[in-house]
Amino acid sequence: MRRSAFVGAIMVLAALGGCSGPAWKVSSETDAITRKSSAMVTTGSYKAGSSPFADPTKMYPVVRMAEGDVYVGLVSTHESRNPVLSAQVWIDRNEAWTISSQETPIFFALPSGRLLLGLDPELSKQAGDRGLNVYKLMGGYTVTGGAKARAILHQMLAGQILKYRTFGIDQTPSAIYEVVLDESFSQSLKAAGIDPTTL
Repeated sequence: MRRSAFVGAIMVLAALGGCSGPAWKVSSETDAITRKSSAMVTTGSYKAGSSPFADPTKMYPVVRMAEGDVYVGLVSTHESRNPVLSAQVWIDRNEAWTISSQETPIFFALPSGRLLLGLDPELSKQAGDRGLNVYKLMGGYTVTGGAKARAILHQMLAGQILKYRTFGIDQTPSAIYEVVLDESFSQSLKAAGIDPTTL
């Protein structure tokens, strides 16, 4: 299994004046084995420091390219992140998209140290009993690719507000969070080398 190390966030645009949500940024992630870096577009809580993932209890919207395809969903690289069974994202008044952690490609998995050391046996048992991949539950990414990702991305480019929430392994929903889809989103995609017109 590949493991990745989060490198850091690179601010490409400041929040627009009067914007009620955080600006979108370009972040970089480097594979711990191959040392290859890839860019992703995300947003988060920046008040606590330079990392966009300052709040370990939350996940944040993400768009990134991997293996020649675009992936859209949520991400958290914090060591103490919670298991995620699924996520819902919706743009403006469009219907909600449901993304299962189990449809996330395994190469995105960033299992926590506790999981790798076998310190969460009950969680592993629950996942096994339900036929779930525990590394995807705890992998830090809940994303989808292919036509579904492209459809979500095009809605995001045409929309104004993205709302999202997650569901734990017991189906308990998180709070609903929202992010402004301002000009920084499309410009960050461009800075990350993601061209929606070619997808």
